[in-house]
Amino acid sequence: MQERQRHSRQEPPIFTEYLKMTNRPEVRIYTGNGEFIDREMNDEEYAQWLKDKAESDAKKAAAAEVEAKRQAVFERLGITAEEAKFLLS
Repeated sequence: MQERQRHSRQEPPIFTEYLKMTNRPEVRIYTGNGEFIDREMNDEEYAQWLKDKAESDAKKAAAAEVEAKRQAVFERLGITAEEAKFLLS
């Protein structure tokens, strides 16, 4: 019986990490009198945050794609980005 109590109901680390991932981000609100309120985002704020994050991720992916295409052109020409900058200046 003692052996069972020692291993009682502790959640596995993977499950607790999953719970941390599903929590909403927190917002910090300045009250105007020198104090702050920290709270979890409400539904509307969270929906906007998800939308903004998706847009940001899409912009980052597009920028990475452009950079990859630039690097491919440099490789085809056999020059580095610094050499291209020098040639175009």
